Amino acid sequence: MEPATPQLLTLTQTPPAEHTKWTHIHLGALRRNVQHLRQCAPRSQIMGVVKANAYGHHIDIVVPALAAEGVRHFGVATLAEALALKNLLAYAPPDMILVLGAMPTHQYARAVGEGLQFMLHTPGDLPLVAQLARNYGKRAQLHLKIDTGMGRVGFMPEELPEVLEQCLNYAEEIEIVGVCSHMATADDPDPSHALSQIAAFAKCRRMCENHALFATQRPLFHLANSDAALKFPESHHDLIRPGIALYGYTGVEAQQAHLSPVLSLHSQIVQRRRVPAHHPIGYGKTFTTSHESELALVSIGYEDGIPRRLSNQFRVVYRGQFLPVIGRVSMDQCMVDLSDYQGDLPRVGEYMTLLSQDLPAYLWSERLDTIPYEILTGLGQRLPRIPIPA
Repeated sequence: MEPATPQLLTLTQTPPAEHTKWTHIHLGALRRNVQHLRQCAPRSQIMGVVKANAYGHHIDIVVPALAAEGVRHFGVATLAEALALKNLLAYAPPDMILVLGAMPTHQYARAVGEGLQFMLHTPGDLPLVAQLARNYGKRAQLHLKIDTGMGRVGFMPEELPEVLEQCLNYAEEIEIVGVCSHMATADDPDPSHALSQIAAFAKCRRMCENHALFATQRPLFHLANSDAALKFPESHHDLIRPGIALYGYTGVEAQQAHLSPVLSLHSQIVQRRRVPAHHPIGYGKTFTTSHESELALVSIGYEDGIPRRLSNQFRVVYRGQFLPVIGRVSMDQCMVDLSDYQGDLPRVGEYMTLLSQDLPAYLWSERLDTIPYEILTGLGQRLPRIPIPA
């Protein structure tokens, strides 16, 4: 997908002077994405999935902004992420945080002791969880994870009746606060597998609602990830779990125009030079100039998350014009060809934009046969994340 003609971007907040590359986290775009998700699922609560440092956007920036938009539930992948988030949300109860990923059993004690919510994906672990709850004098907060067709973690739907009976036996030690599954193909043009998962989960929900365990416990049922939330209203249930859609991306093509990328990526020019025709550029001599060329050395490279495989395959934006990156992407720098720029050439210290509304991450991911998730979470930690207010 080709980008539209770029708009002239004016930076409203500059990075610290010691940095030559940075990201901006556009909180207005984040808010608009939340609002669109609410419009798509008006009867569901939102769990903001903020694993992997909020998909590379920086959890310290994203979580307070989501909380300000009324998001009360947050999902992370690991116990370590949950503990870091609990410290960030010191003003809030720990039941705001759910560990979505499967944990090894030795981590259950810490999760129970901290009051965190986590997944029960292996029914045989119930006695251990119950014993830990007794040890801590509190009820463990569990979400039952059912495998309706993802094939990763969770127990099978046919195991649910037995699991519910076991949970009833441990009702004093364990509270079932959620029942969930995860969708594998919500973005696929062929909806058949997604619809089969939706039907299987609906059947599981009816089974739960008719069970004695839930005469006193009121779990949240949740199935929809980002793409399902945007595409399948019947998947919404009590809670939706958007991840990548919060940050402006979806695999549902018809919905992409309704989302705004939250992250933009910028780097300064650190050298300007002119080279002759037939001059090699960069490691491996993968590009040779065909004519005398004006070049700009930009201080960003693959350590910062610019995939080396994009060498000679992507463009940047400077003052509303697309400019090609030539030669191999190095660890810390890359070269931009200014030869076709119309106007006064940029000076050292001015910046180029590599990702933005005009240059969304899917332009890189499509070339690399991957997904925007990998691009965003792969951005380097030496890039400052600078919040831009709405």
